[in-house]
Amino acid sequence: LPGLTEATHMVPAFSPPEYWHTWAALDWGYHHPWVLGWYAVDEDGQVYKRETLIGRLDLPEQIDAKVRAAGIDLSLLNVHAGPDAWRTRVSSKGKIKGEFVGPTIAERLQGLGWRLIPAADARVAGLNNFRSYVHIDPQRPATRPRFLWLDTPGNRACLAQVARMPIDPDNPEDALKVDADAAGRGGDDGYDETRYGLMARPIRSVAPPLPDREGVTLGYDYATRRPRERETAEVAM
Repeated sequence: LPGLTEATHMVPAFSPPEYWHTWAALDWGYHHPWVLGWYAVDEDGQVYKRETLIGRLDLPEQIDAKVRAAGIDLSLLNVHAGPDAWRTRVSSKGKIKGEFVGPTIAERLQGLGWRLIPAADARVAGLNNFRSYVHIDPQRPATRPRFLWLDTPGNRACLAQVARMPIDPDNPEDALKVDADAAGRGGDDGYDETRYGLMARPIRSVAPPLPDREGVTLGYDYATRRPRERETAEVAM
């Protein structure tokens, strides 16, 4: 994601109106950092990241306490959580290993009142959606992107991490998976969380307009001995 800078993709922090739609996203981790992002969208579809919370070595109850202490009311938000929060005990090859009788991280957070939803975690689609949100048309450099970070310390750290994400050399259509070190430094947790947050409101594709067929005959179907019927919108799409 080249071209991301605080000058072009960050605005001064403000309190959005209460009627703006808000939501959150979570990339869970324990030794790796956990990251929670808080989002809002205005009437024109402009998305803002209000805050990024980052922590490490926290149990779900501690994560809950830190998020609520930041003034985020989890009873009013859908939280789009990455797959790690829903995962049971698995082997290194991704297969269930042994019997798991305890609650998942998602279940523990739901027990604390979180409204969790599995995030749309397709990596390539998420990166393409991310690119669309932060793109600035070079022909209109003064136009702001569809996604902006508010200026907070957490958002500054998140934007800096996203801006330096490398491309995967084995799959140029995806960002490289980067793990934090043993002390929790580095990684891609802020990038993954933001990808989940933006995939909660993916930019919709625009279908090309259908040609005007008013007054154009469709001919006669000799097999059925009836005039051909105009195709429905579903068939035309």
